[in-house]
Amino acid sequence: MPEDDLPGDAEDGSPFNFPLPPEDRLWRHPSEIGGQARRGGPLPLPLPAPAPPLPGRRFGGVGTAVVALAGGLLGSVLTVGMLAVVGAFDARVVEQRTVEQPPGPGSLSRLTSLEVTSEDTATVARRTEPALVRLEVNAPVGTATATAVSLGGEFLLTSADLLRRSDPGTAITAVLPDAKRVAAQVVAEDRYTNLVVLRLPGASLPTPSWGSSETLVAGTDVLVVGAAEENARSATVARGVISSVGVRTTVDNGVTLHDLLRLDANMAPVSRGGLVLDANGMVVGLVSTFASDGDGSERIGLATPIELARAVADSIMRFGRPTEVWLGVDGQTLTPTEASTLNLDGGALITTVTPQGPAQVGGLAAGDVVTAVDQVPVDTFTALILALRTHQPGDPVVLSIVRGGEIRLVPLYLARRPLAEQERASGPDGGADGADETHTMPS
Repeated sequence: MPEDDLPGDAEDGSPFNFPLPPEDRLWRHPSEIGGQARRGGPLPLPLPAPAPPLPGRRFGGVGTAVVALAGGLLGSVLTVGMLAVVGAFDARVVEQRTVEQPPGPGSLSRLTSLEVTSEDTATVARRTEPALVRLEVNAPVGTATATAVSLGGEFLLTSADLLRRSDPGTAITAVLPDAKRVAAQVVAEDRYTNLVVLRLPGASLPTPSWGSSETLVAGTDVLVVGAAEENARSATVARGVISSVGVRTTVDNGVTLHDLLRLDANMAPVSRGGLVLDANGMVVGLVSTFASDGDGSERIGLATPIELARAVADSIMRFGRPTEVWLGVDGQTLTPTEASTLNLDGGALITTVTPQGPAQVGGLAAGDVVTAVDQVPVDTFTALILALRTHQPGDPVVLSIVRGGEIRLVPLYLARRPLAEQERASGPDGGADGADETHTMPS
């Protein structure tokens, strides 16, 4: 503290004042209290609550304890009275915002709430923007745009919608945050999650702070952040709410996507592939596609939970392709009511089993609820997908299921998705592969 800011410096000449005599002061040093007690004088109030006895020490009798307790209670009453006088119990709510930096490169600002000012929203967008890239492709209707997020180094992750909307053989241009334009290469597409990994040779972009989607429920406030639109100087930001969880939809390649987050937010077209941020500014989802509303306009955003999106990206970056492991089921996450009825915290409900697939051969049936894979709990359909994606075709696994109110163990072998199943997954209804938990989202 600067010397000119010290207490007592105003115009009183001395920075310190001598304390008042003990009789005139509310507060006293413990040594003064002890002295008065020994002299038999009155104890000052408020009196601090007595410390718990130490082992081996003896204290006064019941009379001493009663005096101490009465003094403590009277001191509390006086303290409450003083707080009421100075307005400590004022009914008005004072909003306090906390911004702190979580660890990790390119990390996002944490906010205590999204119910804040536009300045806080702008802060989140600015911290997220360095990890985002605008993608451009030639399309039959002009230039189509989307957002890609950095996975670290040269890799980006985005929605595969952009590939299907582009002219055949067209190049993908990545517009970096500094406005530099670079040609992007397609590493691999995962058709079962509608995600694609791109590569920018020589690029090195920061990554955002990855969060978790497991606690998201309908009604959760979120921000959707996309790359800057053409001729815009900053990222696109939409404030919205998760209107539903566990949604499924069929995209224009015919594959049914499962366990999506439905977003009620007014998003720009470039937000396809953008990030969904929770109240802490952490990434909880990636906008994998848009759906049409009643007017036929694509205003409904559907996001892939970030755990699944990152698992897809990790597989492609490591092996150059998505994981091919296949279980042969379709399903969905248990609703809270269904889980409560079964006395479970959650689980993956199997709705369809592919004939002669690994699940049916192993004894799995429609109506079973998977609660664990190799004793690792799974409480959502996404969690089941993620657990299976850590394996390879031919690996043995043991599924814990609930059937008819009983817990059972089902050992089986995972397989590689057969070509016929890939074709069936691309049919009009998505087939069992739409939820097939293994390839990326389906199993």
